[in-house]
Amino acid sequence: MDELHPETFEFGEHSLTVQVRRSTARTSNFKLTVQVSRKDLFNSLQDFGGAPWSSSSDDEGAETRAGDAPTGPSDLDALGLDIWPAAITLCRYITDNPDMVRDKRVIELGAGVGLPGLFSAKVGAAQSIISDYDAAVVAHANGQAVACGLGDVARASIVDWKAPVVDGFRGAFDVVMAADVLYMSFLVPDLLRTCYACLNKPFGKVLLTHQCRQSLVDQNGEMVVVDRDVSFETFKDEVAKHEKLCMRVISETPSKGFPGPMMIIELALDAAFSP
Repeated sequence: MDELHPETFEFGEHSLTVQVRRSTARTSNFKLTVQVSRKDLFNSLQDFGGAPWSSSSDDEGAETRAGDAPTGPSDLDALGLDIWPAAITLCRYITDNPDMVRDKRVIELGAGVGLPGLFSAKVGAAQSIISDYDAAVVAHANGQAVACGLGDVARASIVDWKAPVVDGFRGAFDVVMAADVLYMSFLVPDLLRTCYACLNKPFGKVLLTHQCRQSLVDQNGEMVVVDRDVSFETFKDEVAKHEKLCMRVISETPSKGFPGPMMIIELALDAAFSP
């Protein structure tokens, strides 16, 4: 795995310096979502720098309860230590709309380094939870919160989308956010369930940023690339089927070819949508 290094990000009048593996200069050309099994996913990403999927939620003795410090074994998911363009887009949106998070309780799902979660704390969130499924990534994010002087507002916690949302997190957050988490379609139903469970109802909002990409899919045992974002299509279908959440696209910034457009998406109950 590549060495971590400090990188400073500027958003408006604010800046954050965090330890990252790869910044957007190296992740912006990543062109694929990968519609295969977990093992195949990371085998396919080895040249990019993938690592084994975390065993932190399965191994005996691993601690996976949200809100607790991570303990037990974990195989680091190194992709969680990269900064992705969608995280930068989310931070810029918060810069332009600070009232979205100011004095609010915020949770970032699938956060990795947690740049948007840290930035939310920087601009005045009452509480910011930076969550991931991987214990080692969560420990790293906790360290970044302290190093940035935000440890009184921001902290990291294990949240596994496949596990029930724990007491203290259910219905607790005014803003649920995530950046570049729609990269495997089989995760989408669990993501939506977790978003809805964490949301403070009826006026909480979910804020997602997503980079549309081509998809690497398994067709009759052969891996082929298709010119459509299978994960995002699945996401739209799942939202359409959801009994409570509605979706609107706040912005869509086009690009040539793939990666495709960068999207900012809001999910909410009808009552929470701005007129």
